[in-house]
Amino acid sequence: MADYKWFRNVAFDTPIDDIKRMYLRLCKEHHPDLGGSTEDMAEINAEYERLQRHHYNIHRSRDGEVYTDERQDAPTETAGEFMAWVVAFLKMGLNVEVCGSWLWLTDGTETTKEHKDELKAMGCYFSGNKRCWYMHPKEAPRRKWHHKALQMDEIRDRYGSAYFKAAQSKDQMASV
Repeated sequence: MADYKWFRNVAFDTPIDDIKRMYLRLCKEHHPDLGGSTEDMAEINAEYERLQRHHYNIHRSRDGEVYTDERQDAPTETAGEFMAWVVAFLKMGLNVEVCGSWLWLTDGTETTKEHKDELKAMGCYFSGNKRCWYMHPKEAPRRKWHHKALQMDEIRDRYGSAYFKAAQSKDQMASV
């Protein structure tokens, strides 16, 4: 484990309940309302968040091997790659809607069957309840299974939306 100033002697396999107890004890000792300093409390909170994130990203395989699933903060795609995808989808005749960091793809008739294999090869997925294809960056947060599925209007309201309509003629496509 990394060196921690406040959470010393925390092993790789320390149960989260023990880490919580340590955190609560440190809060009682160093909270600004109880005579501690704000800087110390901020450091304690930051270390606790790092420990929690590390703990929740540790998994064991069926063979008992331990691995982590920590995401990198840096995006895996550049803006140029993202725009290249948008242009490629537009050239396929698909309408592209950007909601947050996700791309939603339709062709006006809500069916994209003729592009199915091509879209799968590009890393797109089909959403059955929204009846359209989507693509998202690998680091994009995903909703948990127990949350209700959002409709497109709710997604647009929450994350914003930009809509790009596929060009109808070859002259329009040449300008893209």
